[in-house]
Amino acid sequence: MTLRKLIERYRISTDNFHPVWTLRAPRSVTAIPLDEILVENSFYNRRQLKERLYEAGLLRRQCAMCGQGETWQGRQMSLILDHINGAATDNRLHNLRIVCPNCAATLDTHCGRKNRLDRTPRSCLHCGNQFIPRYASHRYCSQICGTRSKGPRQPRPERRKVERPAFEQLVADIASMSFVAVGRKYGVSDNAVRKWIRWYEYQRETQEWREQEAQVKKDAA
Repeated sequence: MTLRKLIERYRISTDNFHPVWTLRAPRSVTAIPLDEILVENSFYNRRQLKERLYEAGLLRRQCAMCGQGETWQGRQMSLILDHINGAATDNRLHNLRIVCPNCAATLDTHCGRKNRLDRTPRSCLHCGNQFIPRYASHRYCSQICGTRSKGPRQPRPERRKVERPAFEQLVADIASMSFVAVGRKYGVSDNAVRKWIRWYEYQRETQEWREQEAQVKKDAA
């Protein structure tokens, strides 16, 4: 049964529906308090944050470095909300300042200048030759070295962002709840939980195979 038939069946009023969704009345959105925005790891829109800081009187409409206002040679000029340490998500008030485009171009943080890739030559992990990296995780000098390199085969727990639970605990969690719920518990996706299970099963099978092989060699001796 379609939605239209259900509406007709239960005689639900649709007078508040607008046929053109772009002409509907905008939803009322409660503004996020500034105390929740002026923190680290904040992804609030920079332009909206600048206007709210102006309205709250926390920042002035002029460059903090040269004093230039929003008018330049009789024309309106947009000032820039700059993050002093270069971290675009660090919205703590002491890390924010207003600068004009001219002063912004001289800063070390202009257009991600501080975060640009270090072009220092590094050694290829396979052949040892020096090469200039093209991206941060560039580890091999060529595609051939990348395909021939075996890479690390051992687990590296120090690189994990989430501590992996023990196998018994993981099995108990899966038995009592869904994969999605288990992933939510440990802060990962449900696919990550499935990969954990497969990894544990692989380790157990490998260990059993090694024990059987050792027993066969012992019996043969």
